[in-house]
Amino acid sequence: MNAHLATRPLVGLTGLQSRAYAYIWHRLQAGSTPSYDEIAAHLGVASKGNICRIVSILVTRGYVRKRQHSARSLYLAAGAPMPVEPAGPHIAFTSPLVAELVARAESERRDVSVLLEEAVARYLGRSL
Repeated sequence: MNAHLATRPLVGLTGLQSRAYAYIWHRLQAGSTPSYDEIAAHLGVASKGNICRIVSILVTRGYVRKRQHSARSLYLAAGAPMPVEPAGPHIAFTSPLVAELVARAESERRDVSVLLEEAVARYLGRSL
């Protein structure tokens, strides 16, 4: 994992659409399907309607699919590419730290971003 890759949109997607796809991709890889509200919060978008449009574009362009009549219905399309940019903020870490963080998240079956958020909150003496 290379956490300091430059931000580059995926082919045919805007920066915001690429960030949404990266977030969805990482959440699905971690075993949880994000809700539209969670996607909106992650992107800092106030309108769920905007998220609906972004997801529709991702579906149309073949990055994700939706199950009909199902909450948390997103899943990756066959052959969906790994996003070029990290799903979270662009923070450079040393390789051993990234490897340790990813290994711990995998062993605990947790999302890396959640584990990192909890660690930073603990370090700052705050509760989530």
